Amino acid sequence: MLVKEEVVSRTKEIVAPWKVRKGALIPILQETQSVFGYLPADAVEAISDELLIPTAEIYGVATFYAQFHLKPRGRHIIRVCRGRPATFGAA
Repeated sequence: MLVKEEVVSRTKEIVAPWKVRKGALIPILQETQSVFGYLPADAVEAISDELLIPTAEIYGVATFYAQFHLKPRGRHIIRVCRGRPATFGAA
């Protein structure tokens, strides 16, 4: 389990070089997720505090894009194709 202080300090390190750039939220979220494996709530709050962006806006971006995960993911990811050709055995 992640310790809040570690998450917050590491997230501040990630945000620091991006603070002066406009529109840096997505790269910050990508780097944060690459470090932790997902976007912890403490990291989202730290990003909000550092960039002065409401947490609701950050969650809005994170939930809009399928690449972001708000919960830890398992070691093995299983994907099931539910397209029509796959159901008929063509795939």
